[in-house]
Amino acid sequence: MDGRFFHLDDHLTRVQQSCAKMRLRFPIPREEIKRLLVEMVARSGIRDAFVQIMVTRGLEGVRESVLTKREIEDLKNNLYMFITPYIWVMEPEMQLTGGDAVIARTVRRTPPGAFDPTVKNLQSWCHFSLPNHGDANITEGSGFNIVCFKDEVLHTADPGVLEGITRKSVIEIAHTNGHEVRLETVPVDLAYHSDEMFMCTTAGGVMPITYLDKKPVKDSKIGPITKKIWDRYWAMHYDDAYSFEIDYDNAEQKTPSEISVKEDSHGQENRSVMEVSKL
Repeated sequence: MDGRFFHLDDHLTRVQQSCAKMRLRFPIPREEIKRLLVEMVARSGIRDAFVQIMVTRGLEGVRESVLTKREIEDLKNNLYMFITPYIWVMEPEMQLTGGDAVIARTVRRTPPGAFDPTVKNLQSWCHFSLPNHGDANITEGSGFNIVCFKDEVLHTADPGVLEGITRKSVIEIAHTNGHEVRLETVPVDLAYHSDEMFMCTTAGGVMPITYLDKKPVKDSKIGPITKKIWDRYWAMHYDDAYSFEIDYDNAEQKTPSEISVKEDSHGQENRSVMEVSKL
C-alpha cells in the first residue's frame, strides 16, 4: 500500500510451507521471486497494489492426475505472479460504519480431514459469511480470519483455519495493547454475544462487523478495541520493521509482454502477469 511492500517475507514463508504440504516447490529461488515481485510492482507504477503468487503442479493433462511419488517429484512446478490494483474485501467507506455478516448454518466449510486449511484455499459463500465445520464453531470466511472480542479477550479460531498474516499482526497489536488473545474453538454463541467483532485479511485489513444476522453486535457501533487495532495495523504499513519502500522512480517501464516470460534453471517457462493500469 502507498508504494510499500508489507510483510512480504511472511507471505513467502507461508507459501513455501503450503507448497511443502502439497509436495510442491518454488521453481526458482525464493530471493529471485522476491526480486521479481519488487521489480514488477515498480514497473507497474501501481502504488496501491495487490500482489498474488500461485504455484501449480505442472500437469499437462487430466490423465496425469494419478502419479507415483517419484513422478510427482519429477514434475516441474509452475510459478505465476500477478500485480493488480489493490483489492478491498470491504470497501473503505463501509469500514467507517462496519459490515453486516451472517452465520452460515447449512453450508459447511470443507473439513480439515478433506483439505488442510493451513494451505490457502478460497471457498466462496455469500458475502461476509462465517461458516462452520458442522459443530457449531466458527472457522474462517472466504479469505479472511474472524476475531471476536468479549470481556477483554480476543477470540479467534484455531486450529482448522488459515494462519493469516493479517491475523498475526492483529495478535501482535492486541498483545502490545495488553489484551489477552485466545486461539481456540470459537462457538457461534460467542459471536452472537460479542462486544466487538471484525474480520481481517491482507485484502482489506481490519474490517469491523457491526451487524450479525441482521442483529446489532453490541450497540452496532465500531468498538474502541477494533478502532485501536485498525489504526495500528495501517500505521504498521509505514514501519520499516514490517515493510519497505518500492523505488518507482528508477524502474524501467515495460509492457506486460516484455516481462511476462522467465525461464528457470531447467529451461521451463515461469509466466508472470503484470497489470499496468492505475487506480
